[in-house]
Amino acid sequence: MLNKKPFNNVLFILQPVDLCNLNCSYCYLPGRRNPAKISLDLCKKIAEKISNTKICETATVSWHAGEPLTVGTAFFRKMLACFHNTPSHIKIQQSVQTNGTLINNAWIDLFQEFQVNIGISVDGPAHIHDIHRVNWKNKGSHAQVQKAITLLKERNVRFTGIAVVTHYSLDYPDEIFYYFLNNNFESFGLSVENIEAHNSTSTFSRSELSQSDVFHKYQKFMTRMLELWFMHKDKIRIREFSKFLKINAYTDLSNKPPRLSEAEPLKIISIDKEGYLYTFSPELVSLPKEYNANFVFGHIDEINDFDDILKSRKLIETHAQIQKGRQMCEETCGYFNRCGGGTPASKFFENNTFESTETYACLLKQKLLNDLLAKYLA
Repeated sequence: MLNKKPFNNVLFILQPVDLCNLNCSYCYLPGRRNPAKISLDLCKKIAEKISNTKICETATVSWHAGEPLTVGTAFFRKMLACFHNTPSHIKIQQSVQTNGTLINNAWIDLFQEFQVNIGISVDGPAHIHDIHRVNWKNKGSHAQVQKAITLLKERNVRFTGIAVVTHYSLDYPDEIFYYFLNNNFESFGLSVENIEAHNSTSTFSRSELSQSDVFHKYQKFMTRMLELWFMHKDKIRIREFSKFLKINAYTDLSNKPPRLSEAEPLKIISIDKEGYLYTFSPELVSLPKEYNANFVFGHIDEINDFDDILKSRKLIETHAQIQKGRQMCEETCGYFNRCGGGTPASKFFENNTFESTETYACLLKQKLLNDLLAKYLA
């Protein structure tokens, strides 16, 4: 059994439903036409276990995976109430990551009542967003998302954003940055499109694109994004730059690699709509059932507290493989003290094993970005 000390905060990613009203071309989640949702009895059990856990001092409960809002306001209210009405010895903050298309005044009333943090998945202006974020009739969804964002602004509701960066996006750093700035986002993240689970190809890996051309365009894109951020950083945060600055300060003080949440058991715990428990990279939940069984480390009905899953032989073996991969990175890569060894999911999906080193994702999101920021901040 692995021994773990309590964390300050643990992220619990809860999947209320697989169903999604969009069919984004780069989505890695399977089963997005399945309307089956979590039961309220199971939701209550999860709330009780989280409220009484000893593994952390505070917890973030993020409703994610599929489109959470497809369960409807009445059912979502009951899910939120499970946590609101359960006595807890730790502080719990609930959040939701949504494509935004279903948000209206009733949803905003509900989020405000339960003080739910809101994250909107939107790729920028319509001509960028609507290429990939389409509905099941292949129609763009930007108009619906923009209507929701306008409503959130009118009601002075705080919200953040996540944009998926595709090859097409790289030509439009100004348009993307000012979209988030002018629409009052508190912050936004830039998630480079990855090869993950259901998304078996990427716009960055098309045969006609050379790796050097992709790197040059990405570097140009991020350089401009950094310039814009420095001009307006008192008004908005960009997740990747803020993270780098924290890691840079940490590394300079200790000369040790940053702690990698996705490589530490229990730091991120994902729970699917049937109550099965996962840890490490959340994307591992998205594998087809015949594969993700390898990463199911328990069930909510089988545990007294979440550290019970540390007894799982599968978890111990998976953790050993992840640590072996990190060791390989440390021995071969000069970026290890900035990166911490790469995300397990990227290694698994790109290299078919945790016991590996460089991935396309780390070339873009770690090496190139670290070089750029280090040079810019020198």
